Amino acid sequence: MRTGRPRQPIEIAESVEQLYALYRQEKDGLKRRRYQFAYELKRGTSTDAAAKACGISGTAADTWVRWLRQGGLTELIAGHSWGGQRHVGGRLSEEQEGALVQEAAAGKIRSIHDGVAWVQARCQVRYTYWGMRGVFARLGLRKKVPRPANVKRNEARQTAWREGAVLPAGPSGRQVGRRDHHER
Repeated sequence: MRTGRPRQPIEIAESVEQLYALYRQEKDGLKRRRYQFAYELKRGTSTDAAAKACGISGTAADTWVRWLRQGGLTELIAGHSWGGQRHVGGRLSEEQEGALVQEAAAGKIRSIHDGVAWVQARCQVRYTYWGMRGVFARLGLRKKVPRPANVKRNEARQTAWREGAVLPAGPSGRQVGRRDHHER
């Protein structure tokens, strides 16, 4: 239980019914919790009890009360989804990201470690393995590209094999097929 000087009452312009309706219709979990917190405070619940009801810490409750006092419900709900900090994008520019995507599409960047090395060499930007994993995820890149296809491959034979057909005799003179060993 906290002690000290008594807290000032918190002014919330919306009614209890409005707050409850906003809480019920909100889909985003964080915003929903904040509506619940404002609802509890508007009903006259103490800050500590409202924090406990919402499942947040006392520190988070104090921060949310500060935001409510600064700008009301809009300040509480609106912009503080990054812990009160602005989200800073990646370290690569759009042109550098585009070049990274092109290199990966060409098959020159085959793994995350290749991406780290390429960005370090070409863009003079340092990334860790885990940071580059985030870049790959954001850009929709895969960690590895598929292996190159054999130049001697026969598409018709591969399709027939996948469908379970018995193929004509190969160089050894023996018929090859998936179900061949079951028929003996």
